[in-house]
Amino acid sequence: MTTKAEISEWFDRGLVEKAKYMIVLVDTFDHDDYPAYYDSADGCLRKYHNPGSMQRVMEVYDLTMDKEEQLNAKLVMNLPKETQTALASLKPKPSPEKIELLLNVLTSLTGLSLDDMLNELEGTEDQKAQAQMENVIKMAEHMNGKSSAANEDRF
Repeated sequence: MTTKAEISEWFDRGLVEKAKYMIVLVDTFDHDDYPAYYDSADGCLRKYHNPGSMQRVMEVYDLTMDKEEQLNAKLVMNLPKETQTALASLKPKPSPEKIELLLNVLTSLTGLSLDDMLNELEGTEDQKAQAQMENVIKMAEHMNGKSSAANEDRF
């Protein structure tokens, strides 16, 4: 288990390296904690959202904020504020397998084919929902080789 003194040393090392953020990660194989430093909000958020295989984010320190206040907190998760809205764009895209599974579930729950779902969407006034669903259906059709000439003009 990492001590407060170790995190304090890591914090100071980050300041020497002129980093703005420090993420404390755990290697889930050997359960050792270690720091990773970032000088940009984007780099910090990318690592936070995609820590890598066999790694998990434990805490995020903002090295521009008060050290003692952060060290005394039970859990520190000081993500960059200026780009927190960018988190959504950093999320991994669903795999083709997940999209196919989603479409299979939708078709089994609704009893509608992909074409029937598209026809249902044509009547909706929610353009954002319609566009999102059409993109999912288009991707699934493309992956499954089910695109037909009749559907191509919809996109």
